[in-house]
Amino acid sequence: MLTSSQQQALNTSTHLSVTANAGSGKTMVLVERYINILTSGKAQVDEVVAITFTEKAASELKRKIADSVAKKIVESTNSKLKNALEEIRVQLSGAVIGTIHSFCGDVLRRYGRHLGLEADFSILDERAHAALSRRDLRAFISDLLSANDPAAVFF
Repeated sequence: MLTSSQQQALNTSTHLSVTANAGSGKTMVLVERYINILTSGKAQVDEVVAITFTEKAASELKRKIADSVAKKIVESTNSKLKNALEEIRVQLSGAVIGTIHSFCGDVLRRYGRHLGLEADFSILDERAHAALSRRDLRAFISDLLSANDPAAVFF
């Protein structure tokens, strides 16, 4: 039984951003919405982007989509729907389901050369980011101290 908000989220005639508390059914709704978009013929797997905030959530979403597609294939008595689901299952390995960081990284790898970016860059994980931030902060403070600038105020 879906809530009115969940039913509204299944409307595939518009784009959607879902924010809700843990355990509220976000993943279930996103799985159904994703599959509905694909089985309706509105888009192919390579034309849909599903973005989450964590690798764990992205992995869970991808797994649940695959599980749901497999279940629907077994349960379906409609041969046209069954064929569409089989095609979706084949294409899922190339689906864009990931984090905002991985999505942006893919876009920059594909089109970054137009901005002068090297294609072999990597996305920093939290530990590397923290280390780089500490190093940059130390360098900044060192530069301030060595500049002997009276405008540099320390408190």
